[in-house]
Amino acid sequence: MQHKLLTGSSLVIACIAAPIAAGASTVVDFTEAAKLNRDVISTPTDTQGLTFSSPHYHLNDDASPSFGGNVTPLGYLYVDGPKFGSPVTVTQTGGGLFSLLQLDSSKLWGNSAAAAAENLDNAEFLHLVGHRAGGSTVTADLALSFGFSTYTLNGFSNLESVLISGFVTNGTQDASWAIDNIIYAPVPEASTIYLMLAGLGALTAVCRLRRQAGKASRKT
Repeated sequence: MQHKLLTGSSLVIACIAAPIAAGASTVVDFTEAAKLNRDVISTPTDTQGLTFSSPHYHLNDDASPSFGGNVTPLGYLYVDGPKFGSPVTVTQTGGGLFSLLQLDSSKLWGNSAAAAAENLDNAEFLHLVGHRAGGSTVTADLALSFGFSTYTLNGFSNLESVLISGFVTNGTQDASWAIDNIIYAPVPEASTIYLMLAGLGALTAVCRLRRQAGKASRKT
């Protein structure tokens, strides 16, 4: 009986520890950040737990058309390249590790010919490079269309940063793209997880002792 009780308690600890390790997910939709600044940005933007930095990027929250019309809905981050474009680096605000779970992305210009006349190309795919703790990397290439599509990311866990760039198939880097609705989850520090597990272990031991004491009292 004691063995079964201990096994069941271990399962409870494992079930509780899993969401602790993953952390609660957050959606970054840029709505409030875009209201504050939609001009050319060259300094980092902190919004909803993530920091976005690049020498040249934009936040959009208006519907005014440009080269045939920007993507909708309003409130997103975009890069207009390759004339101006630069990769965007994403980190967790204040430091720490995070997992990137999902994002929406789109080509930027509705009228590609008009944009090209200004040396601005739509990216055909978005290239992501995740830099993990310990020095390893994980990559993904997301084929883009005009209008936001949702992409689920696999393996983008325990990240220190993510570098996002737009490419076209002929090799042009930093072409135009937009992102929105980024879903991420902070990764708690190991010490926090160990402390929680230690507490759960102590709780399990107390429950087992109480059950044993109850059996002893029933025998007397």
